[in-house]
Amino acid sequence: MRDEGYWGLQLGGCRRCACGSGASACDPVTGACACAEGVGGAQCDTCLPGYYGFGPAGCLPCPVCTDGKVCSPHSGRCVCPGGSMGAGCRQCAKGYWAMGTTCRPCSCGPGAVSNTCDVHTGQCKCKAGWEGATCNQCSRGYYGPKCLRCQCHVPGTIGCVDGVCECDHWGRCPCKDNVVGVQCDACLEGTFGLSADNPSGCTACFCFGRVSKCSQATLARAAVHAAAPLHITLQRANHHVITTMDQDSLLAIHTHSSDATISLPWPPVPVYVELDKRFVGDRVTSYGGSLRFRVEEEGGTELSREVLAKFPLVRLYTKSIVLEFFERIPIINGTHSVRFHESLWMVRGRGVASRSALMLALRRLDKILIRVTTRAPTHQEHVHAL
Repeated sequence: MRDEGYWGLQLGGCRRCACGSGASACDPVTGACACAEGVGGAQCDTCLPGYYGFGPAGCLPCPVCTDGKVCSPHSGRCVCPGGSMGAGCRQCAKGYWAMGTTCRPCSCGPGAVSNTCDVHTGQCKCKAGWEGATCNQCSRGYYGPKCLRCQCHVPGTIGCVDGVCECDHWGRCPCKDNVVGVQCDACLEGTFGLSADNPSGCTACFCFGRVSKCSQATLARAAVHAAAPLHITLQRANHHVITTMDQDSLLAIHTHSSDATISLPWPPVPVYVELDKRFVGDRVTSYGGSLRFRVEEEGGTELSREVLAKFPLVRLYTKSIVLEFFERIPIINGTHSVRFHESLWMVRGRGVASRSALMLALRRLDKILIRVTTRAPTHQEHVHAL
């Protein structure tokens, strides 16, 4: 025999029906509650859609709602769906945004100014250092659960853009090769002169084999200027004469005169100028500095990129070594700036220069040639270069 309100006799014992007040009894075999009218849920403890006012007697039918409203399951009044408001429930309330025909919660994260968002996109307004639709992730240059700003020292850090550097989750910055410190603000032992322009950050000490440690000198750079501009006129030589000019024997002129006229051989090659004696000798203090010169040309026809790529922009001569600087992209009519750093120079016939090779060359410079033409004269038109 089984009392009403219990089930499960076949399973070894009767259990009480776990039904809410919206059910009078449950199935004697499965225990499923038999809900009253308008009541739903596994335990008959909630109102079905279209009903409201859950209680011992069940739920009451909702009135017919219009103008986009729905029946409140608690009060039975016609109200706008969650997050909507206004005439026809066509506006989203504060803290919600429109996605199709429904209003979704903004769900702004810890980096948001408030829990309001753009009503059309759902984008929350983020504090400094935060980003994402809900402001839940760090912007570039910020780190950690509170998105603190990375305190990297820009000159010594890799990958900084417009003064903004990235760091890891603990605020450690990625340092250049010769830089150390959590913030990349110190030179590695045996190096000096932390600089943003140096790809390695600091420059390796080079004391001609005498010591391995050094410190930055207090010297100030001063520019050495050419005496006067040089005007060059290129005219075409007899086209029946063919002259072989290779990259070893460059066509160069001296700067003793402010004007020079040259008959260019065929096929045409660039013309070089040899800088005067004030630019040679011991130029060790020029390391890290730049050689700057401006060239303006008109007339004739441009030499091909293939031809220009074979001829260096600058060549340095010593008794034991020749160094060359090649442009990545040739500049036609403009200012050239050639930096004295080993990573930018080639040892002729060997490859990229070492620090010692460049320093030894600067210690005893015999000659400097700079390329001043990229055009060739024609029968009808000379080339003028300044």
